[in-house]
Amino acid sequence: MLDLNIGIKGVATVLRSFRVFRLLRLLRRGGRNLYMIFNTFVITITSLSNIGALLLLIIYMYSVLGMIFLGNIKRNGLMNEYMNFENFWHAFITLFTVTTGDSWNAT
Repeated sequence: MLDLNIGIKGVATVLRSFRVFRLLRLLRRGGRNLYMIFNTFVITITSLSNIGALLLLIIYMYSVLGMIFLGNIKRNGLMNEYMNFENFWHAFITLFTVTTGDSWNAT
């Protein structure tokens, strides 16, 4: 037998997932203009994924170079246990943090 004791939260989650169909209904009612905007968004996703892949490749290359040239620098100031070039993962996270501008005012 199936156990149908899902609970209120499970039912609410399922009902919330049907909200996606509102967007499709809006596209059908909105006419051609809304369809063109949505279609443009879908087309640009592929271009953005190419740019993101290129950015990850560049960060990868500079992470390796950072490990080679800056891996022996002692930790002090901004070079702490998380932001350093001692191993690949920390070098990649350091460069990603600098690229995105995250914690630009951290000490």
